[in-house]
Amino acid sequence: AERSRETDSNVVKAIHALEDRLDYDWGLVELAELLSLNRSYLVRLFKRHTGQSPMAWLARRRAEKSAVLLLTTDMPIAAVGKMVGWQDPNYFARRFRAAFGQSAREYRQQLPRPAFVRTTDDWIQW
Repeated sequence: AERSRETDSNVVKAIHALEDRLDYDWGLVELAELLSLNRSYLVRLFKRHTGQSPMAWLARRRAEKSAVLLLTTDMPIAAVGKMVGWQDPNYFARRFRAAFGQSAREYRQQLPRPAFVRTTDDWIQW
């Protein structure tokens, strides 16, 4: 039981690090070093607790955050991409389409803007 609690805290620390700097150009080696863990151990640990590798989790989280920003702000689409860590607008466009099956522009046009929320934190995390 003590071992699994330690494991959970490492995954929680990793998630907090990624969340706190979503726009940072993260790499597995750097994340593992930050937590003083072996890279492959971190990946196994993360997958066991989240069902995804750290980088897959990060990509999904960036897509979620960009979707919220598209619907709750009037920021230019490229600026939204940069804010979540996808600096290249073309790369952001590909990642967004892969996550949601449509372009960021099409996604944004679904709802009147800005949507009726006070902050982006009011959105439910899925």
